[in-house]
Parts: sequence; C-alpha cells; structure tokens
Amino acid sequence: MPETPRAETHHVKTRDGWKVALHNYARNTRKHPVFLCHGLGSNRYDLDYGREKSLAKFLHRNGYDVWVVELRGAGESSKPRPWNRLRYNWCFDDYVVHDLPAALRFVTSKTGADGVHWIGHSMGGMLAYPMMQAVDDGLIRTATTIGSPLMTDEKNAELGGVVGDPSAAMRFLPFVPQKLLLQLAMPLAPVFLEEIVSRGDKVLWNGENMDRKDLVRLGRRAVENLPVHLIRQMQEW
Repeated sequence: MPETPRAETHHVKTRDGWKVALHNYARNTRKHPVFLCHGLGSNRYDLDYGREKSLAKFLHRNGYDVWVVELRGAGESSKPRPWNRLRYNWCFDDYVVHDLPAALRFVTSKTGADGVHWIGHSMGGMLAYPMMQAVDDGLIRTATTIGSPLMTDEKNAELGGVVGDPSAAMRFLPFVPQKLLLQLAMPLAPVFLEEIVSRGDKVLWNGENMDRKDLVRLGRRAVENLPVHLIRQMQEW
C-alpha cells in the first residue's frame, strides 16, 4: 500500500470568532476536492482513523484532493477553555451559518475549484441537507451521507439506549463531558466491551465490521464533549 503524506492543517476563522480546523491530503488533480464532515460528538478520526481504515487516506490514494473538517469544539478547532471567552452554547445552526461556509470558502479559494464532493457521517451528512440550500448552486457537486437520518419518530429512543440519558448532566453543566467519561472508563473497557458492542451494534456501528481494539482506540481519540444546547435542539427533531 503506497504511503499517504501527512495532512496539512489549516485554521479558518468564522464570522463569529471561532477557528475551524481543516486537514488536507493534497493532490494535484482536476477532480473536484472531497470534503469530509464528521458526526455528532466526534472529530476528524471519525473519517480519518489509522492508515488502512481511513476514508480520507483511501480517497487520497485513489486520486482525490481530500479535506477533513473539524467543527467548532472538535479536534484542533476552537474549544471553550477557562482562559478564553468561548462557551458551550452553540447549536446545529452555528455549523450551517458559520463553520461550514467558512470552511467551504477556504477550500474553494485554496484549490480554485468551483465545488466539492461532500461526504458526511451521521450529523455530518445531515449538515449537507441545509448546506445544499444555503450555498450557491453547484458548490456542493454531490453529497454522500453515511448513516444520516432525515428525522426520527421515536425521539432517538435507540440512540438513547446506547449513550444513556444525559438529563442529569444537562441540569448542572453546559455540556455533556463524554470525552472525560470515556477516558475514565477505558481501563474497564475489557470488562464492559461486550455490553458496549451489543448496545451500539444497531445504531453506531456495524458489529460485524468493527474490530474491538479499534473501538477502544476510537473511544480515546474520536470522542468530543457535547453542548447541552445542541442536544436539546436535536431531541426536538
């Protein structure tokens, strides 16, 4: 398997003062660039994990210029810290109005392309729906969604069974500290792994296609805290 070069990371400032990270596996090609967007409570490792299992690296090996975005609060993008003025108060609309327009403007400006191919996982695919209406015609040339719902009639019942009820945390904190909770739980992963795999099999992953070691590693690297405001918004859909 040919070696994939390290991604070049760019930080793009949004109109409301956040910085969004873009990781580029550059390729000199006439093809439209591919824009990858991660899911809820995750980061770039959602779609760019490891060497052999990374969708970003796979696309690059097959001749595409690939850009992996990290939305606010994720990965190397801006995050609320005790020493800055950023807060866990954003919602789905902020991704559509601020983060993604800034990211797409940067990609098209940097590459000279007149559009991108969008691939989104879970919420990253859901974001493609409003973005195709919000941006100029043709900017999103194609959109491919992976496990991205249009709506739910059961108030996310199955998902709630996997991640648990965040109500307790939501009463006291502006965010659900799932990153910290998972890191604390990692030493117990071998004990609870079968339960985790069985509960998540219907919703979060394909158990037949998921290595247990990868599951533990992704738990360490691919999980981010969730703002309560965003969770409450999505619970109403």
